[in-house]
Amino acid sequence: MCGIVGYIGKKVAIPILVNGLYNLEYRGYDSAGVAVLGQSKLYSVKCPGKVEGLARLAASQLPASDIGIAHTRWATHGVPSVCNAHPHLDCTQSIAVVHNGIIENYYAVREKLLEAGHVFASETDSEVISHLIEEKLKTDSSLDSAVLAALAELEGTYGLAILHTESPDCLVAARKGSPLLIGIGDGQFMVASDQAALVPYSSEVIHLSDGEIAFISKDGIDLRTLENREIFRRAEQLTLVSSDIRKGNYEHFMQKEIFEQPESLENVMRGRISADDDSVKLGGLLNLMPKILSARRIILTGCGTSWHSALYGKYLLERFTKIPVEVEYASEFRYRDPVVGGSDIVVAISQSGETADTLAAMRMAAAKGATCLGVCNVVGSSIARESKAGIYIHAGPEIGVASTKAFTCQLAALSMLTIAVSRGLNPVSEEPKLIGAELRKLPELMSETLKLDPYIREIAEAFFESPNFLYLGRGYNFPVALEGALKLKEISYIHAEGYPAAEMKHGPIALVDSEMPVVFLAPRDETYGKVIGNMEEIKARGGRVIAVVDHDDPRVEKMAEYVIPVPRTIDSLNPVLSVVPLQLLAYHIALLRGCDVDKPRNLAKSVTVE
Repeated sequence: MCGIVGYIGKKVAIPILVNGLYNLEYRGYDSAGVAVLGQSKLYSVKCPGKVEGLARLAASQLPASDIGIAHTRWATHGVPSVCNAHPHLDCTQSIAVVHNGIIENYYAVREKLLEAGHVFASETDSEVISHLIEEKLKTDSSLDSAVLAALAELEGTYGLAILHTESPDCLVAARKGSPLLIGIGDGQFMVASDQAALVPYSSEVIHLSDGEIAFISKDGIDLRTLENREIFRRAEQLTLVSSDIRKGNYEHFMQKEIFEQPESLENVMRGRISADDDSVKLGGLLNLMPKILSARRIILTGCGTSWHSALYGKYLLERFTKIPVEVEYASEFRYRDPVVGGSDIVVAISQSGETADTLAAMRMAAAKGATCLGVCNVVGSSIARESKAGIYIHAGPEIGVASTKAFTCQLAALSMLTIAVSRGLNPVSEEPKLIGAELRKLPELMSETLKLDPYIREIAEAFFESPNFLYLGRGYNFPVALEGALKLKEISYIHAEGYPAAEMKHGPIALVDSEMPVVFLAPRDETYGKVIGNMEEIKARGGRVIAVVDHDDPRVEKMAEYVIPVPRTIDSLNPVLSVVPLQLLAYHIALLRGCDVDKPRNLAKSVTVE
C-alpha cells in the first residue's frame, strides 16, 4: 500500500507522476518516492511525509525523462523513512520497483538472497522483489523472463510497477491481489493503483486481473498471464473526470461528500424504483433472482463502514423476507472455515470493490459453491468483476478516507434489494411498496437534514475536548450508533464506542459520569420507549445526553442537553437520515481539534492488504 503511478510516453514524466500522487493522497500514506530512467541510469528521490516535499526534491534533483514510476507508501514492514520508502532498487542500481501489497515469504527469499551476496537497504518486504529480479537476470537474458521467474517465487499480494536500465523503453506492471490499472492516452500509457491518478492523461483504461503482467512500451501493451500466455482485452472508457476529484467550493472532501448525499441517493435509485407502483428493478440481479428467492440463507460480509451497512441489511432483509441472514466480518469469515454451500447467497459489500479481506472472503465462499453478489461503488473493481452479479451504488468518487455518502448509498441499495426479494417472495405484500415510496422521498429529506449543519457545529463546540463518547441505538439504529462512533474515532482521534442501548447496563454504564457525552438515536419507532428508559439511566448518572430524534418530545427535551431533529420517515429508513448529524458532528469536532479530516493518521481509503 498505498499508491502507484507509472508513466511512459512522449511527455516529461515527473510532473505527471507527481500529479498522479497528489490525486492519490486521499488513500492515506506516510512517505513517497519517484524514479525515472535517463541515459541508461536510474535516478530516484524519496522522503517521509507529504507529496509536496517529494515534488520539490524531484523538480530540483531529477532529469527530464519520458518514463518513470512513483509511489506513496502506507507502512506495513518498517517505519516511515527514506530507506523504507519506494521505489526500491537492487544492488546494481539498475532495477526499480514500486509495490502495493505484502510479500508473505519475503523473509525466506531475503535470507536466500543474502546468502547469494545481496545487500539490502530497507526493512521492507518489498525490497526483495528488485533483488530477486536482479538475481534472475543473471541466468535469464531478458527482462520479461526474469520478472516472470521472480514472480513465480513470491507468495502474497502485489501490485507492481518496474523499471530496468537495460530496457529503457519498457514499463512493467503486474497484479496479484492488489488493484492495478493501465491508462491509455494520446501516445502515452500510465499505470496506477487507482483511476484518480489517470485523470486527465488517459481516456481509456484496462483493468489488470489477478495473475496478469503487462510489458508496456510507447507502441503498445503486451499483456500476458504469469504463465506467459498472451491475453487480449478491450479497453474501457475512463468515466472519471477532473471535477470528480476536486473539492469545488467546499473546504474538504469529507464536507463535499456529506453534502453530496441528496444527489448520490438520487443516483443510486435512478431507474431502479418505479414511480407507478414503487416496485424495484435491479437489472444486475434479474438472472439470479430465482436463486436468491430460494436461498437457504443470505450472508452479508464487509469491513468497517461496510460491515455496519451489512448489519443494517440483516435487520431489514430478515424483517421483510424472513430469510435467515448472517453478518460476517470479512477478515474473520475468510479464515474460520465457515459452513457455506450452494444454497447460500453471499453478498460482499465494499465501497472500493478492492478491500482485500472482503474480496478474499467472496472468493472463498465462491470456491465452496455459494452464489456471490457484490455491492460496491467502483465500476470495474475486482468485486464487481468477480461476483456473479451485484448492485453498483453510483455514489460517485469518494475521496475522503472516512466514508459518508457511500454508507448512505449502501443502505439505500440494501433497502432496494430487500424490496426486490420481498416482492419476489410475496407479490401482494404492501410493505415493500411503502419502502419504495419512502425511498424516493429521501433525497429531499436528506437536503432538509443537512440544514442542521450550523446547529451541529454548536454542539461540536461544546464537546470537542471530551476524551470519550458513547453512541447508543436499538434496532435499525444500532448500526448507526456503531457508524457514528467509527466516524468520530477515524477523524478526531477521540475514543468512542457504539453499543445497543440495552447493553449499556452490562458494562459501559460504569464509564458514565458528568464528563461523558452520550449520543442517543431515539426515533419514535417500536423501541422508542426502551431507549427513553436507557436515556433516563444515563441522565441519573450525570451523563451529558445528545439525542437524535424524529419528533417533538418534551421528555427527551428535559433529559437531553441537545436535541437534534431529523425529518420523519418510516422506521426502516430512519438510519439513512439519522447518520447524517453524526457525520457532521465528527467532521466539526475533528476540525476544532485541528485534525486532517480527509487524511486521518494511520488510515488508508482502500485497504488492499490484510
